[in-house]
Amino acid sequence: MRKYLAILLIGTTITTVVSNESTPVEPYPYRPDIVIIDTGTTKSYEGFLRMKSSCVSKCWHSHGELITEALIEELSMQGMEREVHAEHLVWETALDIPSLIDRAASLSPKVIIIAISGDEPITEEFLAIKRATDKGISVVAASGNVGGQNSQYPARYNLPCLTSVSTKKYGSKVATANVGEIYLEQMSGEKGTSFSTARAGALVVKLHERFGNIKCNIVKSLLVEEFGSAQ
Repeated sequence: MRKYLAILLIGTTITTVVSNESTPVEPYPYRPDIVIIDTGTTKSYEGFLRMKSSCVSKCWHSHGELITEALIEELSMQGMEREVHAEHLVWETALDIPSLIDRAASLSPKVIIIAISGDEPITEEFLAIKRATDKGISVVAASGNVGGQNSQYPARYNLPCLTSVSTKKYGSKVATANVGEIYLEQMSGEKGTSFSTARAGALVVKLHERFGNIKCNIVKSLLVEEFGSAQ
């Protein structure tokens, strides 16, 4: 049985990537294990791009695409290959993100990855994530990169199946990373809690493969038990 990863990118034209061959995107005829919600607008991440400058078949250039590459790498490291499909959705402002979350939840994945963050709570966003988690879907969200003692939103919402993901390096929290509920080691060439969040999504799927039909609150408990500390 084929297994899938879906990407919902905001604000750019994107194509489907299957076995490194690009084809026009089609409606989803399947249930993905993982859905990424992220931006498709170009970000610099110059150091990361320099490291990838020799790429041939996969040359990601936007934030959402960079996060996708980190996830694909982590899935491969965990022995879990996925076919990748992307959908171009244009949303004007952050206030439209709840609709994107609802779209992601409608695909019934095991996990939704939200690698974008902001300073202010949005009621509609909270309710959309709650609708997703009430369906038993795990949500992992980036804690933010301003060095705060609390996560930014949406990672800061208090929900039993939503996990705030931060970053550590050599066991210590990265100074620019906000405090989170779990901490994943920063990989070479990566910068920011978004990458850790993508990798956390892969770990959620790994737990499902290990334990079967596991409840999302148990998934969070297991993640916190193993990755919930940093110096």
